[in-house]
Amino acid sequence: MDFIRRAWISIWAKKPKHFLLMLLIFIIFMFIFIGFAIQDATTKSLDSARKQLGADVSLVVNQKKLMEDAQNGKSIDSIPSLSEEDVQKIANLKQVKEYQMIVDGAAMKGDLTPVKSSSKNSSDSSTMFETTDSSEMPSFVVEGVRESKLETDFVNKDNKLIEGEPITAKDTEPSALIEKSFAEKNKLKVGDTFKLKNEKNKEVSFKVKGIYETSKTVDSQLAAFEIMHPSNKIIVNYKAAEAFGSGGITSATFSLKDPNMINSFISEAQKLTTADDDGYYKFDAKDDAYEQLIGPIQQVGSFSSVIVAITMIAGGLILGLIVLLSIRERKFEMGVLMSLGESKAKIICQFLVEMLIVAVLAFTISVFVAGPAGQAVSDYMVDNQIEKSKEEKQSNQSSSMSFSIGEETTQKTYEPIDKIDVELSSSVLQKVSLLGGLTILLATLIPSLFILRLKPKMLFAQKD
Repeated sequence: MDFIRRAWISIWAKKPKHFLLMLLIFIIFMFIFIGFAIQDATTKSLDSARKQLGADVSLVVNQKKLMEDAQNGKSIDSIPSLSEEDVQKIANLKQVKEYQMIVDGAAMKGDLTPVKSSSKNSSDSSTMFETTDSSEMPSFVVEGVRESKLETDFVNKDNKLIEGEPITAKDTEPSALIEKSFAEKNKLKVGDTFKLKNEKNKEVSFKVKGIYETSKTVDSQLAAFEIMHPSNKIIVNYKAAEAFGSGGITSATFSLKDPNMINSFISEAQKLTTADDDGYYKFDAKDDAYEQLIGPIQQVGSFSSVIVAITMIAGGLILGLIVLLSIRERKFEMGVLMSLGESKAKIICQFLVEMLIVAVLAFTISVFVAGPAGQAVSDYMVDNQIEKSKEEKQSNQSSSMSFSIGEETTQKTYEPIDKIDVELSSSVLQKVSLLGGLTILLATLIPSLFILRLKPKMLFAQKD
């Protein structure tokens, strides 16, 4: 193992030269560390964003497609309803934990008394919108559900069941959950029955299974319409709601076991239904909200990949060139060693040991410095991307303002993730050590093989 001793002697004898070499390797390791650490932090942030949005995927009407058809003069009255059979097939996929079916409908006033807003503005607005003919406007929203606990307002805790029991998939007879103010207005309690009248004047009897309380409010002008008042929403089992809607399922929501299963679920689910073939239905995994959250950090993650690639290529070439020049300066040393019977393999091993000793020192220092440096770099990059996205958003809003009429304005907006936590995990350490070691190995071996193909006599002759 004499070549190891010679490697230590060479390093000690040429300390300034090896210090500069260590500085170069340190910079290479630093950039690779920063690139991989930011990639790792970005991946974790993407997973966190998806978990924040939940693991729900909805099969809903494509409003954009409807607007396009309406602008083109096409009829949108004959949109097919979702097939319960298709929904059941999708619900049987291994990724699904539970699912919900929704039937949207409306009911006339009949013998019931709707809850009205008490504000003066709404009373004035109500008078303004009264119809002059004999037609009757619906007074109640009828929402059919498979499981009331999965209904959006209950999940968001805008509604709270205060009496009775929730609606479940086992309910076959017409059952309903009514709001507290509506129940008091019509003197209804759990176990009572009431009748709802559809647009065809057909009445359906419902049994009050539960009473809920809502915290939702609407604008006073909207509350002037009885059907828009939150207390006039009646939640029923989806089979009973079909008489008050288009006659079929309006949408379905599937709660998955893991947010990371969303892509595979959508891919498999699309093969089980023809509902989205014509573009009138789509699988919605809150992709717009997801893009709002991850937009800036996604750009940062892509840029960090470029950093790693450039560092590997440029750093490897520069390091290889330095090693080549260093070895050329040591032709006489190599000629003496080979004349004394030292094998070429051991001479190459000596060069490798020298590089590895320097590389280990550089790697150790970079481990302590890369974390804070990577965090500073990521903060700067994320802030820069957020500023760019804000400018683009403002530009898009000003240029597309004329096309915003009729679009949904109640969609929740999300602030983009403005910070990623950079840390050197074990996986990052493994990747950097592997790629860094491979770079140093190639940068040492290739020049060494090029020089050591010469004979000792030729090395002595070329020592100058």
